[in-house]
Amino acid sequence: MKQKDLLPAPKKQGKKKKKLKPPRNFCLADNRAISCSGGKETMIELAKHIGKVFGRKAERWDTQAEIGLTLWGKHFRLDLLIIDKEDNLLDIEPQKSKDGHIIDRLTAYTAGLIYSQLHAGDGYQELKDVIIAFFCKDDPLGRGNAVEKIEMTFDDGTPCGAKFHWYVLSRKNLKNPETELEWLLFDIYCKQVEEMHSKAMANRLEYLKSEEGLGMWLETRDEEIKRNREEGREEVILGMLEQGFPIEGIAKAAKTSIAEVEEIARRHNVPLPKN
Repeated sequence: MKQKDLLPAPKKQGKKKKKLKPPRNFCLADNRAISCSGGKETMIELAKHIGKVFGRKAERWDTQAEIGLTLWGKHFRLDLLIIDKEDNLLDIEPQKSKDGHIIDRLTAYTAGLIYSQLHAGDGYQELKDVIIAFFCKDDPLGRGNAVEKIEMTFDDGTPCGAKFHWYVLSRKNLKNPETELEWLLFDIYCKQVEEMHSKAMANRLEYLKSEEGLGMWLETRDEEIKRNREEGREEVILGMLEQGFPIEGIAKAAKTSIAEVEEIARRHNVPLPKN
């Protein structure tokens, strides 16, 4: 027997596990970076920091929050909803793509948040203060300012006392950050942890760039894709219901069950077509 026959057979080399890498332009402006379920401690720090910048002490928060309002099949889902001790609301909406309908969206989101607060028999004095802040990569208002605060005023410019306040922040127009709000705008679009101003924001991005964080982020992305696909199907079903298509035909076209079509019709108060 030859010496080489006494040696153990070499182990087969399996495929080397590919290391996960964050996508290009990865930053906290991606709403999945906020809603990612991993890194709870970093999310707590981030929510408290953002609340503090807007003068709200965060007691609780929710990501991808449903506010119980659907119009024409469109769900109102908030990226980050921060609530203080008095139940005042702060909604944070980071954007990575252009949006030419920012004022319409602000109006719709405000209406949704007001709707979610009032119940049968409540007076308008029950309304809480609402702040909605859209962080934009571009300049949707075209006014050239990094920070725009929009409030309802009388003709002479004095505030009329409305309980909602809007902020539109433009990264494109940000030159040299000075205020905490400007630094928050900088940090949300910053891609390098070491360049960030806020430790809380940097800790969140650092976690998301770790092996564990990136894995969790990818899971969140897959969940969002699945949810968007389901919502798209629901919009199709609603459109077909409104046009009077038979239920069996709708279910077949949407590749779903008759029971689900009936449930969607009930949830949106759409009468079922008579077959």
